[in-house]
Amino acid sequence: MLAARALELQHWNYAQDRLLKAKPEVWGVDKLKAASEAGEVVLIDVRLKEDFEKCHAKNAINVPLFTEIRSMEPKWMLKRFVCAVNGISGLEPNSAFVDSVRQVQRQTGGGDGKPLVFMCDTGGSYFPLPAFMKGKQSRSLQSLDLALQPPLSLPVEGGGVAEGGLRAWGIQECAIEGSEPDFWQEKAKAAP
Repeated sequence: MLAARALELQHWNYAQDRLLKAKPEVWGVDKLKAASEAGEVVLIDVRLKEDFEKCHAKNAINVPLFTEIRSMEPKWMLKRFVCAVNGISGLEPNSAFVDSVRQVQRQTGGGDGKPLVFMCDTGGSYFPLPAFMKGKQSRSLQSLDLALQPPLSLPVEGGGVAEGGLRAWGIQECAIEGSEPDFWQEKAKAAP
């Protein structure tokens, strides 16, 4: 068995340019909720596994974009050391992300007539905003950008992002599952 290849995320400027050209759908909460309840979309939550287990949108599948640092490459070992000294866990891109999305596609028919919709804590925007001229980067947008590129090469009609992420989902009082269904509120207070 071969070791998983490191996942490299490109700089947001490049990702945003690709997303602006592709124009993937940004799913509003009401539309996404109806489509999810009808089984017409595959909702992929890209947050950390621990956060997902505490709370997530009903019917969501967890495919974390990041994991705790496990790599033995010098740059990641240094980052892990610096984070440990500061009392926090360091994160690196999840090397199994692409394979995990492929597996979800096979199991659910996602991307083949059934859109894969990526969700994170707060969502983002690939459109320029007054305070964010290059858009607002998010894990869900980074995940969608990865899914639209090789090796996944998801058709643009087969993917999108959840507008406002889990925070918007919770505010609209949509169904949330997990061991601590109100955990999203704690995260929302901590996020800008």
